[in-house]
Amino acid sequence: MRLKQRGAGATVTMDFLKFGATKPITAPPAADTGDLTEQVEKQRDEAIGR
Repeated sequence: MRLKQRGAGATVTMDFLKFGATKPITAPPAADTGDLTEQVEKQRDEAIGR
């Protein structure tokens, strides 16, 4: 199943391949993550003409 969402100047596509499959999920180390809030807000504002 493919889910595609459009909004705020961005398109996100997600493919769901294995319904019901379980696999342990481990969060990445903090050093491998980042805060994208400012970038997302800027893109949103540009998309809606702010």
